[in-house]
Order: sequence, then C-alpha cells, then structure tokens
Amino acid sequence: MSWTITGTQKNNWTPADITTALWLDAADASTITESGGAVSQWNDKSGNNRNFTQSTPSSRPAYTSAALNGLNTVTPDGSDDWMTGPVIFSGNQPTDYFIIAAYKLLNIIDDGANNTTNLLMAQTGSVILNANFYANIAQGTPRKIVHDAFPPTGGSLTGSATITANTNYLMSFSRNGGTREIWLNGALDATQSGAETYTGTTVNQTNLFKLLGQVNALNANVGEIIAIAYPSIDIRQKLEGYLAHKWGLAANLPADHPYKTAVPVP
Repeated sequence: MSWTITGTQKNNWTPADITTALWLDAADASTITESGGAVSQWNDKSGNNRNFTQSTPSSRPAYTSAALNGLNTVTPDGSDDWMTGPVIFSGNQPTDYFIIAAYKLLNIIDDGANNTTNLLMAQTGSVILNANFYANIAQGTPRKIVHDAFPPTGGSLTGSATITANTNYLMSFSRNGGTREIWLNGALDATQSGAETYTGTTVNQTNLFKLLGQVNALNANVGEIIAIAYPSIDIRQKLEGYLAHKWGLAANLPADHPYKTAVPVP
C-alpha cells in the first residue's frame, strides 16, 4: 500500500492581506524613482496613490543599497532632505490610526532649539501650528519619542525609553478615540488617556522627515512605513512580526511576542 500526501504551502502574511492607508516600502525598488541615488518619488503600495515626492534635487533623500538587513532604504541626510505627499487620514481630526515604521536611526539631529526630529507630520501648507499629528523620533534630553495630535493647547505624549543614535527601531504611534499611544519594538512604551483633539484648519499635506515645517532633521535608514486604521491586537502583532523579520529586528521584540521567532502567516 502506498500513500500520496498533497497540500498547499502557506505564504507569509504581508500588509497586502489587510487594508492599509499608506504603505511605503523602500525594499521594493519598483516603488522608487531615483537619479544618481537621489529619490524624487516614493510610491505608495496601499492602492491609495499617496505617493511622496521631492522636486528640489538638493532636498532629495538618498536611496541606500543593503542598508538594513541587506535591504535598500530611503535615507534623509539630517540636513535638508524631506518629501511631501497627500493627506493620509482625511478631515481635521485623525482618529483611530496606527502608524508603524522600521528604520535605523543614524544620528540624532539637534538644531539647538530643542526641536523635534519628525518621521511623519500632517499639516496645512507650511503652517506648523495646523498639524493634526506628528510622529517624532526624539526631543529633549535625554532623547525620547514624542507623539502629538498638536492641538493649539498642546497635549503631547512623551515615551519612557531613551532613544540613541546608530540603533535599529520598530516604532509605532497610534490614537484610538481619546487614547494616544507610543509603541517601541512591539511593546507599549507610553499611553495617554483623555488626549486632546486637534481643533485647527483641515490639513492638506503630509511630510516625511521634516523639522516642524522647516527642513529635514531626520538622519536614518528608513525601511518601511505603514499606516492603517487602529487595528485589532492580532493585526498589530502581525504588522510588528512582518516588519521585524523582514528588517532584521526580531531580536528587538518582547520575549512573549507571538512572532518573536516565527513570521506571521495568513
């Protein structure tokens, strides 16, 4: 007697299995428009065509080969590199969102005014006080993560962990109703209940790497940025596992994370 066993091989889970509001993936060279290693356009893989561009050659970030876990990254120089794109979450008050990024922070840029080093910021033109959220890499001494919906009266959330240069991070920022959160390497770093709401002008653009409406202050090998509506625990952990294993950050995940040692599958 003989037996024949058949089956199907499961593919790994990716953000293509869910609905994303923004998906920037530097490892996917087909999404990058560059000339001489300078990136003029970074295309969105979410299907929403929220592409980010930079028309000024001197302000274009570099496209760096094999910079993080052998994969390519978009690398702003900490001086004047930044990109702009359309609004990710519509309206003048973004609610129920989760933004996660995998990157290597190269240097912490301090302009002497204790300004923030932004990964992503939504605003109205160049008016920084009309920013309905920003996701900051570091501010103050010691350097911390800061997440702010930027209402006119303030209301920022500062993380507990100290951020250091030349370090790999999986960093997330979220808001769920009136609760603002910062996640670091798959663990909740800080939370704030009763978070204030933004009451300013409806935003019309989103910036990557920009220093509070001025020029770039981020110097990092940025691998991937994903934004979605506030997810279930299962989806959040799958996003963390997907990015951690892809970008060589699995060692950063908590010991009890479900994808510490295995990639997520559908």
